[in-house]
Amino acid sequence: MIQAFKQRRRRQRYADLLSLIGYGVVFGLVWYGARRGVSVLDLLWLSTIIFFGTLIGAIVFTQWNWRCPACGSALASWKVRIDSWFSPEPLNCPYCKTKLL
Repeated sequence: MIQAFKQRRRRQRYADLLSLIGYGVVFGLVWYGARRGVSVLDLLWLSTIIFFGTLIGAIVFTQWNWRCPACGSALASWKVRIDSWFSPEPLNCPYCKTKLL
């Protein structure tokens, strides 16, 4: 169970990194387009679509990824995510009490 949870945590870190890279690319494209004289409304429309698309994708991925490997219950609360990154104490599923870390 611990290995499965660590794999989920690793996948989430990769997804977070990809989201940050995506936002950086959007910012770069908007900045480049503004320097080239593209309409501000076109840039705003494009960046809004990409931003909300990435945000919805991140939320859906997080809901799918953060599940207990033993019972399948959702672990997508902020407390579980923060504890899985920083807490030195063992992390257990709040539903089935399986040790996750």
